[in-house]
Amino acid sequence: MRGTVKGLPRSFNTNLNGGTYQFVMRLNDFSGSGSKEIVVTIIKQKALIEQLWFQITCVILILAMIANVVMHYVRKKTKALLKKQAENKQLIREITEAFAMTIDMKDRYTRGHSTRVAEYTAMLARELGYDEETVEKYRNIALLHDIGKIGVSPEVLNKQEKQAEEERRAEEAKAAVEESKAKGAD
Repeated sequence: MRGTVKGLPRSFNTNLNGGTYQFVMRLNDFSGSGSKEIVVTIIKQKALIEQLWFQITCVILILAMIANVVMHYVRKKTKALLKKQAENKQLIREITEAFAMTIDMKDRYTRGHSTRVAEYTAMLARELGYDEETVEKYRNIALLHDIGKIGVSPEVLNKQEKQAEEERRAEEAKAAVEESKAKGAD
């Protein structure tokens, strides 16, 4: 006996995937004189989740969601890093300006000198076409161009009489320190 079951009703649930299945049942009688065979063919339509187009669409949607999450994360981290970079630049500027003020306070004749040199340096760098980051670097270097004065006593820096030989050597040492600092900034 052969039978075919097509288009099973929707309420007919199986754990079988969509496709064609053939079931064969053989019944042997107790006397051994014969057997009966029943063949049933079941054609089950594929469910939506078994359709290839649906699976591909799901994979694409999942990948799009992952890409969106990654882009959001990268944007957030980039924004935080840019904010931190701006804070660090501001901190460097403030520290450099504090050093420059300390240097200028040691010599009463040159108060504000480092700031003026730095502003002129920045203007020249802009005129030469350097980007703002390079201009800021040159400005900071110019602010600290007299850093060697830190090692010279205020009495020597502010003395009105002619410098003695020892004082002249101290000034030369200051110039050597400034030169080595400038070479290190390159």
